[in-house]
Amino acid sequence: MHMNLVLRRGAVLLAASALLVACGSDSDTDSAATPETTVETVVETTVETSTAMVAPEPGTADCEPSAFAAGEFDDPAVLFCDGTWAFAGQNQTDWRMVFQATHGNWVAYQPHGETQTGMAQPCYDEETLRTDGAPDELIGQVPLCG
Repeated sequence: MHMNLVLRRGAVLLAASALLVACGSDSDTDSAATPETTVETVVETTVETSTAMVAPEPGTADCEPSAFAAGEFDDPAVLFCDGTWAFAGQNQTDWRMVFQATHGNWVAYQPHGETQTGMAQPCYDEETLRTDGAPDELIGQVPLCG
């Protein structure tokens, strides 16, 4: 009886193998009879862009270089700007100044002294800048006195 069971299982496995080989055939007649299914996925993405000018928040000023062109500089370069504080200068020169936003406009922030080493330039007192609310990133970029 045990031998009969083994033979039956072997026959089933042999029949299944033959069926799989027949299904996997590359002949032209088999491919004509087998329908192909194509799955196509469509992904739709919408990107909205706007060229409208966004007004600065109340108490802040525009950080674009053009916001500094009407005042101190002909060809401004903005080195730092967060809308309330800015460090800008004349492009291709060492002329740089700190600005603070007042009623939506940039006003020059008065330096606290002049550097005594190297080329003379305005410098700023770190403690006074912090007391006045200047951000760390600005303080790290300006020439400090002392």
